[in-house]
Amino acid sequence: MTKPKKTNGRPTLFTETLAASICQRIADGETIRAICGSAAMPGTTTVFRWLASGERKGFREQYEAAVQIRLETLGDALIELADAPIERNAAGAIDGAAVQMRRLQIETRRWILSKLLPRKYGDRMGLDHQGGVSLVVVTGVPQPDALTGRIALDDCCNNNILGVKCGGNRQPNKTTYDP
Repeated sequence: MTKPKKTNGRPTLFTETLAASICQRIADGETIRAICGSAAMPGTTTVFRWLASGERKGFREQYEAAVQIRLETLGDALIELADAPIERNAAGAIDGAAVQMRRLQIETRRWILSKLLPRKYGDRMGLDHQGGVSLVVVTGVPQPDALTGRIALDDCCNNNILGVKCGGNRQPNKTTYDP
């Protein structure tokens, strides 16, 4: 009969029920700090150790799914926040500080979403390509003159060989290129 392996240190608080509870609260929009700050919950360091350890892959998958759900609900909350009426002061006027606070709340959530879900909420950079691409294929190479062994420059200009550009006013067969 084998004895169970003893481990050093304090026994873990991890249970599947606790993991499911943490992930549900994350999906509902709570942060890890808020969850771990409440009673009967482990500390943030402990939760991040559970995520980092290779022993609890099921918890890591649950956590990642819960974070994705939280991001989607954050997008919904952003719409609700933008549509909610701004409180008025005692005189019935809209308070400028309340407007600025609301703007900051909206911009912060937008920034977080643009970084964590860039395909859906990020700034789109459009690349519009206009124009075309042309390709010129030279199939033949001008042959050197049989007597001089030189290539007539006009042949090079007409076929745009050797990168020589002619102004179009050259006299035929007067200029040559000697490689």
